[in-house]
Amino acid sequence: MVWRPFRTIGEEKRKVSPARKVGQNGVDSVQPQPEKHWQYDIAESGENPSSFDLGEVLQPHNLFELLALPPKFVRLQGHTLAETVSFVLPCSHKWKIGLVSKDGKLYLKEGWPEFVKHYQLSYGYMLKFTYGGRSKFNTSIYDTSTCEIDYTRFSSPNFTREKSDTEGMSKKAKAENHTTKNWKQSRHVGAYNTYEGTKAYEEASRFPSKHPVFRRILRTDKCHRYKQQLPEQFIRSYLEPKTQQVTLKVGTKQWTVTLLNCSSGFSFCAGWSKFLAANSLCTGDACVFEVLKRKPAKLRVTIFRNDDV
Repeated sequence: MVWRPFRTIGEEKRKVSPARKVGQNGVDSVQPQPEKHWQYDIAESGENPSSFDLGEVLQPHNLFELLALPPKFVRLQGHTLAETVSFVLPCSHKWKIGLVSKDGKLYLKEGWPEFVKHYQLSYGYMLKFTYGGRSKFNTSIYDTSTCEIDYTRFSSPNFTREKSDTEGMSKKAKAENHTTKNWKQSRHVGAYNTYEGTKAYEEASRFPSKHPVFRRILRTDKCHRYKQQLPEQFIRSYLEPKTQQVTLKVGTKQWTVTLLNCSSGFSFCAGWSKFLAANSLCTGDACVFEVLKRKPAKLRVTIFRNDDV
């Protein structure tokens, strides 16, 4: 296989040594190897040259030093990479990570330790990279329980959190304040900023309720249709903070979903995709969740469709 050079770093193209074979007289004979063009390799493997999904389970040795890019990926796409690549997270955080060539491999180096520290990554966490060209990787982070982390817990890069303005507030007041902030902040998370000002967003914002309530703009693409992140402080205040079955009520119909408590926070998982499908929910739709009953947990869901598409 021909090594595709990482041209922008300036490393010279490596030559592939021909295969050697021992002849009958004991003398090595050279067997010429046909070179394959990288586009041929893509077609042969059935991969899409415009998009690659990569997964990496973090090990102790690559947490704070170097993380190698898969050799096959480098062979196929190394020529498209610049010296610095971009990580774009679902929360719209963007990171610049420098690449370095060492021993014929490409590694993430400059900015990588800071990225690991910022999101508190540890042994067993998994990173999913989707590469679509232009040195940009859409990046998702999963903890050791395979749950996607709650990105809202982390500030934007180079952003210093201010002292919490909820100190001294009662538990109920904190939860209500968190609910309001969470809804306001949602426009800055992932695809949420696209839907601020839409009819669904505005109607959900104005929805009145006598019950504890939180709101969500939905994301129903293949990476998010199986899980919905929930506001941690709200769950701890108004529901039992544990993994449990929750009833979601829309009109006269009901669905059971699993509320999962893991290290990255709380989320709806098992049963959530069925709930989305049954109610024909799409990205940009808004849902208002009202707590009708704490134990066993029961929530009423009011749906506002995103018609501004």
